[in-house]
Amino acid sequence: MKSFNTLKELVNYIPNCLVCGKQMMIIIKGHILPNSQNRFNGYYTRLIVNNNQIVSRNKKHNITVNLDTNEFIDGKEVIYNLKQNWIYLNKTCRTCRFDISTVYRSGQQGDKNYFPTFLLDSETISYTWKNGKQIYIVKYHNIGVSVLSDSVTQISVNNKWLPSIPFDFSKFSKLSQLNNRISTLLVFH
Repeated sequence: MKSFNTLKELVNYIPNCLVCGKQMMIIIKGHILPNSQNRFNGYYTRLIVNNNQIVSRNKKHNITVNLDTNEFIDGKEVIYNLKQNWIYLNKTCRTCRFDISTVYRSGQQGDKNYFPTFLLDSETISYTWKNGKQIYIVKYHNIGVSVLSDSVTQISVNNKWLPSIPFDFSKFSKLSQLNNRISTLLVFH
């Protein structure tokens, strides 16, 4: 089970998109405690890395975290309210379909002064390969499939599903490496 104990670990985990090479953007989503009408307010903001800090773009609820220490500079009450429910941190590419999803489940323990630990939930990539073949890969984590593995990878090439195999997105730094791996899978399938 892959977890990110600090935001710096998440920022450094696959920092650039495998398809286009652009820097990945981080988005936080969740629900803030009920308001006076007993309705949860949705919370959504982009997080920007700036001078060894990660800062939210939301003007109502500001969040600032020191990347070295993972300590809150501003916004710990916002995260405390979000922690009453599930929080999602998604790392996505602005132009491609490459997404890394992490989750904080309510009830996890942690210090209020530090950004919470997030668990890797899923990794998804979709793109068009040579000769117009559609590639779709999704890896689900922490689903308790078996004792030996805590993840399942589904790979589709032109809408044909390949058998699930051990697959680690963090081993690839370029699309060509990923394409070589898929070519090898197709030879043996």
